Amino acid sequence: MRSATPSPDAQGQPYQHDHAARLVRMANQIGAFFESQRVDLRIPGVAEHIGQFWDKKMRRDIYAYLDHGGEELSPTVIAALQHLRSMEKTIGHSRK
Repeated sequence: MRSATPSPDAQGQPYQHDHAARLVRMANQIGAFFESQRVDLRIPGVAEHIGQFWDKKMRRDIYAYLDHGGEELSPTVIAALQHLRSMEKTIGHSRK
């Protein structure tokens, strides 16, 4: 009997694709929640939530997805990820 979840091939492609799809789905769900907030709170709210609750690897992976086009991400999530990444770079540079 076959598993519902494809096992990774030698390069790990199915896993990477499934992982990215999961991150995109989660990010878009967060974005959808914040769509009910005031316009000026949406992008900072999504950015804060992802920054606070997603670990470094998850953020790195969603940034990589964004850098490769981010086709499935909502516009709010794209803007929030760009905002979060710029904040992380600023904070990272100030600690050095």
